[in-house]
Amino acid sequence: MPHITIRGVTPYIAETISNSLFEQLSIICGNTKSSYTLELLASKQFTGTTPFLKFVLVEIFWFPREKPIQDAVECAIRDTLTAVDDSLNDIAVMFHVLDRQRYYRNGKHF
Repeated sequence: MPHITIRGVTPYIAETISNSLFEQLSIICGNTKSSYTLELLASKQFTGTTPFLKFVLVEIFWFPREKPIQDAVECAIRDTLTAVDDSLNDIAVMFHVLDRQRYYRNGKHF
């Protein structure tokens, strides 16, 4: 926890960013690197009938955090992505806040 999904990047980019991103996020959020998961979702994006791979969508599922932490996480994600591929200039980051009473891991509330 937190769970991060990403669309619109290559497997190489997802693999390249995961270690350094988890390091940054663990510092920002005050938890361990092993707390994070990154899932790459294969997707095809189209503008009309022309496929393209330049819009990046990152979703973060986590427990509530303060706005400054959320802002810092968004910035770290965006900066990490553009450091690997500076042509990625259309990046959306969405935060999904989870309710602890509705989140189970191995049969227990987190």
